Amino acid sequence: MVINLKNDIEKYQYGIYHLLKMIFPYDTVAVNVENADKTLSYQIAKGVVTVFFGDRSHTEPIIREDVLLTLK
Repeated sequence: MVINLKNDIEKYQYGIYHLLKMIFPYDTVAVNVENADKTLSYQIAKGVVTVFFGDRSHTEPIIREDVLLTLK
């Protein structure tokens, strides 16, 4: 399976890429590709992170101002 990391904020790209590789070690994670099986994207606004993966979404408050900690 190819997972597209749709990323508009380069600041978190490295950390989220490696987080996805820990969760999906046998799948390919690519950044901003067109022909992926699933797409993961995220939005950061007003102290919360919303993650979209496939047809699902989840919102969490940011923990200690650390987006990567919140995503873990």
